[in-house]
Amino acid sequence: MSELPVASPLIHSGLRRLTNWQDNLKKELDCRQTPSEYIPGCFIENTSGPAIQKYRQLLEPHNTPFSDKSSACPARNLWTYLVHQESVQDIFIRAVFGKRRWSGVIEDILPHPEPAAIEPVRIIHKDQDSIAAFCLNQVNGGLIAVATPKELQEMDISLLLELPAWLEDECELDILNLNKEVPDPSIPPFLVIHGSNEKGKETQPGSPQPGTTSQTGRGANVVLKHKIDG
Repeated sequence: MSELPVASPLIHSGLRRLTNWQDNLKKELDCRQTPSEYIPGCFIENTSGPAIQKYRQLLEPHNTPFSDKSSACPARNLWTYLVHQESVQDIFIRAVFGKRRWSGVIEDILPHPEPAAIEPVRIIHKDQDSIAAFCLNQVNGGLIAVATPKELQEMDISLLLELPAWLEDECELDILNLNKEVPDPSIPPFLVIHGSNEKGKETQPGSPQPGTTSQTGRGANVVLKHKIDG
């Protein structure tokens, strides 16, 4: 693919247009608000087992957003076929049941609500040296400078401030577990997220680690270090 622009500029241009078209459609789908009663009678079931079982109403042939007229028959058939394809089921579940974001056009018409206050974020500095002082970057809120008795560290904590989508939307959490095997019912259903340095360590499922608290496993990247002499 790296040689495609030279080998065939026309095909390369066509692929770029196709990619841009796909990205624009996905962005529009993510920003569009799902209408109320989008699919009447399609609801989430409170059941155990695979995640798709909660959304099995979406797989029913009569649960489509299209009318019953004969002219809409091809669209209904295409919808019924696509919702049964595992590779795209997450798109349909997110579009029908997930929390939606208002599009830019609607935001220009309706008044903006007051933004909700951001809850405090607890950040653990896993270093033996105590923090003597710290300061935040006024231009980039994701950068922080920390002073210890040994050195000055500039860190990028952007990942710690960006909450994952599944934290506020249970549908996103179900999508993460969509293709996973059914867990053992004897194991408590806790979500464990490991950091990059903990991937090689294996722990027994459901067994809490002594002296630790619940953490997301996200880490800060050290951008710059400056040793302090003396």
